[in-house]
Amino acid sequence: MKGDMHTYGRLIREALPYWKIAVLAMLSMAATAAMEPMLPALMAPLIDESLIDKDPSALIQIPLLIVAVFVFKGISEYVASVSSQYVANRTVADIRSEVFAVQLDLPMTDHDAEEGGRLLSRITYDVAQVGEAVSTAWMVIIKDTLMILGLLGFLIYTSWQMSLALLVAAPIVSFVVKKASIKMRRSNQDLQTWTGRLTGLIEESLLAVKDIKIFGGHDNQQARFDDINKRLRHEQMRVIKIQSLNVPLVQILAAITIGIVILIGTQMSARDMLSPGEFVAYITAMGM
Repeated sequence: MKGDMHTYGRLIREALPYWKIAVLAMLSMAATAAMEPMLPALMAPLIDESLIDKDPSALIQIPLLIVAVFVFKGISEYVASVSSQYVANRTVADIRSEVFAVQLDLPMTDHDAEEGGRLLSRITYDVAQVGEAVSTAWMVIIKDTLMILGLLGFLIYTSWQMSLALLVAAPIVSFVVKKASIKMRRSNQDLQTWTGRLTGLIEESLLAVKDIKIFGGHDNQQARFDDINKRLRHEQMRVIKIQSLNVPLVQILAAITIGIVILIGTQMSARDMLSPGEFVAYITAMGM
C-alpha cells in the first residue's frame, strides 16, 4: 500500500505541468457523475405521470429532460475522456523520455547484468502500464466515486428498506473483486517478466543468427524459445481464467441481490409504500 501511494504521488508530480487540463478533466468528470442519478430519477415521473396518469405536460417535459440529460452527459463525458487522455499521454511521453535517458546513462555492468528484452520491455510495456494507471486511476477516484455516491443517495432516498439488501451485498462483491484484482496484479507481473524474456531471446537470436548457423545452435535456441513461449502462454491463460471467473461470479452475486431487492419491492408495492415509477427508478439506479 505504501509503495502504491508513493507511485501515485510520483505520477501526480509528473502530471503537474498539465494541471490546467487536469482541472478541466476533473470538472467534466464531476459533471458526468452528477448526471447519472438524474436518469433513474426521471424514470419515476415517466412511469407514474406520463404512462399511468397520462399528464399532458409530463408527456412532453419528461422526454425532453431525458434527451437534455443525455446530451449534457455526452458532452461532459467527451471532454473528460479527451482531457484526461491528453494529460496521461503527455505524462507517459515525459516518463518514457526520462526512462530512456536513465537507461543510456547506466554503466555497462548494469546492462550486462540485465536481459536486453527486459530493458526494452521497461521502456515500451512498463511505461504503457503507467499511462493506463494515470488515465484510469483518477477516473475511478473522481467520476466513479461521485457517481456511486450520487446513485447510492438516490437509492436510500427512494427506499431505505431495499437499500439494506445492497449494503449487505456490497462488501461481499467488493471482497471478490479485491481478491481477483490481487491475483490479476501478480499474474500481470509474471506475464510482464516472461514477455521481457521472450523479447530478449528474440533480440539475442536475431543479432547472433550468423553464429547460431555456424555453430549449429538452432535446436538449442529453438528449445529455449519454445520453453519461454510455453511459460508465456500459461501466464496468459492464467490471466484469462481469472478475468473469466471474476465476471460471472460478480454477476451471480448481483443476480441474488437483485432477486432480494425485487422481492422487497413487490411487497412494498402491494402495501402502496412504493409506486410503480419509483420501483422502476430504483431498479434502473441499482443497475447503473
